[in-house]
Amino acid sequence: MKNKVVASLIGLLVFPSLCLAGPGKETIRLSLQECIQRVLEDNLGIRAGRIDPRIADTEVTTARSEFDPNLSFDLFANKNKELSATQLSGAGALEEETRGFNTGLEQKLITGGTYNVDWTNQRYRTNSQWFTINPSYSSGVDLGLKQPLLRNFGIFVNKSQIMIAMNNMEMSEYDFKQSVIDTVAEAENIYWDLTYAIENVEVSIQSYNLSEDLVKINQAKVAVGTLPPVEVLKAQSTSASRKETIIISENTLREVRDRVFQIANMPQLREDVDYEIVPVDKPEVVPVAVDQLQSMKVALERRPDYLSKKVEIENRGIELRVAKNQLLPVLDLEASLGSNGLGGNYANDLDTLGSADYYNWGGGLALSIPLGNRLARSTYKRRKLEVERALIELKDLEQDIIVQIRGAVRDINSDLERVRAARVARKLASEQLSQEQKRLDVGRATTHDVLEYQDDFARSQKNEMNAMVDYLQSLVALERAKGTLLEKRNVVLEGLYPMEAKGKENKKGKGKIK
Repeated sequence: MKNKVVASLIGLLVFPSLCLAGPGKETIRLSLQECIQRVLEDNLGIRAGRIDPRIADTEVTTARSEFDPNLSFDLFANKNKELSATQLSGAGALEEETRGFNTGLEQKLITGGTYNVDWTNQRYRTNSQWFTINPSYSSGVDLGLKQPLLRNFGIFVNKSQIMIAMNNMEMSEYDFKQSVIDTVAEAENIYWDLTYAIENVEVSIQSYNLSEDLVKINQAKVAVGTLPPVEVLKAQSTSASRKETIIISENTLREVRDRVFQIANMPQLREDVDYEIVPVDKPEVVPVAVDQLQSMKVALERRPDYLSKKVEIENRGIELRVAKNQLLPVLDLEASLGSNGLGGNYANDLDTLGSADYYNWGGGLALSIPLGNRLARSTYKRRKLEVERALIELKDLEQDIIVQIRGAVRDINSDLERVRAARVARKLASEQLSQEQKRLDVGRATTHDVLEYQDDFARSQKNEMNAMVDYLQSLVALERAKGTLLEKRNVVLEGLYPMEAKGKENKKGKGKIK
């Protein structure tokens, strides 16, 4: 995960803070705020995750489409001519011609029922002598209704898919926000890691320079006969060892840089240029008072992954209620009502139709009882188990959040104490080195002693820097565990939540730092 964020971090590297550091070398100055801003705008994971809520929004529309009305229209014509086997047909060779058009409207109701309205129109002509109206025009308007009374009855059951789709959209928003929090946290951590790595190189170089100075001093003393040659060898041996430390630390920086460039795959960066990243912001330790209980409360109110899990439980509850409804038998109310028309022309046909003197109606109940009903029963049992599992997962996540908060608070307090102790140790190591150097100058200390104090001083510098970085990263871990990191860094996410389904404004834009 850290490598991904490193790639995101340096994917930021194409901005106007490039400055020439020498032939074939350029320095990229990067502040923490610039780092977070560029991650929000250019990180591919965030750009891909930004689409998920929009995809989920289309699922809401898809679920709602179940209640869209359907309009049908058909136009037809046919003709038939055949020999008659009986005089009752009214012609020796019976000819029939039919033309017409029909239209209808059908829609599912939110109660689970369906209605349909049909308008039929037909012109019929024949050569049979028995037809008193020839050609004849007949029309009809029919209204039908089918309403479940047990299974599939009710607004809740029939809106369940819409509610689930809306919840899924809300979950995708929470999941996306959580991924942004994670990415910003990782970006900030790697930023401070970078400051430590650079400081590590600088301290290693400083330690090497001290050993080189000691080599020159000892060589001068050997030349005048005040020091045996073995003291020069001790200093040179230590200097060579410290040179190796520099090489290792610098190589580590190059490896990180190369890995970042490889993952970021930035075409704007030239292969013949050695890029150096220089963090503008330096670690500063400001003691922060942390209320552990309040932090836990905030986390359970703000953590996106925790809120997402609660919405998931709501979905499982909806599915359980629907599954319980499916245990009921099928009992449907069916009703129809219509008016009929007939005439020698279309106008007379419509007059008859409109008079309502000729009508049809019908109604009844249809009952269907599945014997065994094993499918519905097994589905209901599975939904109950899914609810139970989701509740356990929520409790497990809650405990995990509490552990994270406790750990972050504990680390903050211990890291702050480490910074204070490391700062004192570094000052003492500096004083001891200075005193030992003076003792060496007057011949009261050995080269070995001075070299040891130099190592102690370098170690104390690295320990102090490491403690400072750990403290800052522990603060990040706390805000991440609370789910408030974006607010803490004044990050405003826009254009991420297409919430028309919930009455919220649908915005467009990118995440930005306010």
